[in-house]
Amino acid sequence: MRPIYSSLFLMIFLVIACSAPEQTTKPDQNKEAKIYPSEEIKRVDTVKTEIVTPVQPNEEKPKNTPKFIVQVGAFTSKERAETFMRDNQGKIAQKMGVSFNDKVQLYVVRLPELDTRDEAEKLRNDLWKIPEFKDAFIITTEE
Repeated sequence: MRPIYSSLFLMIFLVIACSAPEQTTKPDQNKEAKIYPSEEIKRVDTVKTEIVTPVQPNEEKPKNTPKFIVQVGAFTSKERAETFMRDNQGKIAQKMGVSFNDKVQLYVVRLPELDTRDEAEKLRNDLWKIPEFKDAFIITTEE
């Protein structure tokens, strides 16, 4: 009989030893949830407000008036644009200016703004008669 008791004792011991205690299978309800720094930051929405003067019904909003610019050259370097301007300024009555155009990433040589398209076309057509300005064209801008 002894071997049966020892075998039975061994089996009971293995069953008890292999089963997990109840505490480890249930979540601890007394512990607080961990809070990480990113969760502590509260999102704050901001609203940009702008004071606008109301327009009266009989008052008309001012319209943007277009301006017209004759461009006579575009260059990859400021030095080349300035050289072109210096070499050709004496050939025309209008003063040329060099500026960098972010849109096309070039240094452009332009004449002063004109108020009407007709003025710009007349000036451009006159410039086309001079070989150095055969590529002149008109740019329309909104003020």
